[in-house]
Amino acid sequence: MTARARNRAAAVAVLLLVAGLVVATGNATGTFATFIAQDNNQASTFSSSWIAPPTSLGTPSIGGAAHATVSFAWTSGASFTMPNSNPNLVTGQQLLIHDNGASSTCPTSYASGFANEGSALGSAATSTTDNPPNSVTASDYLCYAMESTSTTASPWTSAAFFSAVLLFVPVANGSPATFQKGSSGHAGTLTAGNIITINFNQNVLASSIPVSGGHIDVCAVGGGSGLLFLGDSNNCNNSSDGYSLGKISGLTYSGGKQNFNNSTVSVSGSVVTVTLAGGGQTGTVTGLTTATFVAGTVTSTGSLAACTSTSAPTCTFTTSGSL
Repeated sequence: MTARARNRAAAVAVLLLVAGLVVATGNATGTFATFIAQDNNQASTFSSSWIAPPTSLGTPSIGGAAHATVSFAWTSGASFTMPNSNPNLVTGQQLLIHDNGASSTCPTSYASGFANEGSALGSAATSTTDNPPNSVTASDYLCYAMESTSTTASPWTSAAFFSAVLLFVPVANGSPATFQKGSSGHAGTLTAGNIITINFNQNVLASSIPVSGGHIDVCAVGGGSGLLFLGDSNNCNNSSDGYSLGKISGLTYSGGKQNFNNSTVSVSGSVVTVTLAGGGQTGTVTGLTTATFVAGTVTSTGSLAACTSTSAPTCTFTTSGSL
């Protein structure tokens, strides 16, 4: 027999084998991958363990008192009508989270390091909220997925993936607030001419930092443990004043109360620069590399309020620089 004849005979044998399988099962649906129909063929009669994923995932929204609560909505896979009278085996759901760093493009597979977030949800749940844990970086893009689970078809699962979430936080390039002695400043003191640069992770809406006559109040409160209010809202009245741009606490400041009420502020994209003016030379200040900055009522150009959470996620950050 020639090589060509042998090849033709082999091809015919394969076709006869496939035809025999179809006749024996009475079902030609799918492909040879039918035996892993849990992943790719819910219409197959072999799909008795296929888990329906969630659908109609909405865009996550950010809210809450500290502007750090993420809200989700979706349609549960438990509502999916299985073909061929197969039962729907979704018995629960689980929110998953992944720290995606600087990338806004979320992965769409389990292999990218998703981890369980919060408690398991019931199969009928179509909404939930989450405060991101401190195991992820608050300034990073966060990716979430909703997973269908089953106690009947365990360990099979199926997930759908939300779009990226980005909290508005005062940190970029490793530091949220950097101190710098200006050309007219005096080394080691809070004084007119000092410069404080705030780095956010999103562009800042300049109008969310109120100014009066082109100036903002910067209030220093000393007496040992120092506070610095950027955009003070109460004419430097006391240590409980409100503030628009942010508050720096944990300084060691030997001076008394001082109002730098002619300070200037400029916004360039995500960077806010404050130059102290209007107050004289005050006491010495230390602890600039261990102080804590928390944002005020400032918002992003996308109308997102700054995260002020001091728990999970932690949106307070350590300052840097020197005077």
